[in-house]
Amino acid sequence: MVKKSIRDASDVGGEYELPQEQKADAHKSGASGTWRNSFIRAPYYREASVRRGIIQDTFETSITWDKGYLLFLKL
Repeated sequence: MVKKSIRDASDVGGEYELPQEQKADAHKSGASGTWRNSFIRAPYYREASVRRGIIQDTFETSITWDKGYLLFLKL
């Protein structure tokens, strides 16, 4: 299944890199580290934003595709 997925992705321009041996702290550097640090710091940034009158968050909704554009226009 994985081989087929890689082949299918390659057919449309996707690329696959073989996993490299990683250091024990690899999750703290590169793209993984950037995501990790943002995830950990986000609650603190939210508190600082609220003090400045900025409220930001994500939300989920369930809507059919044919109604999505109307929802977007109303937001």
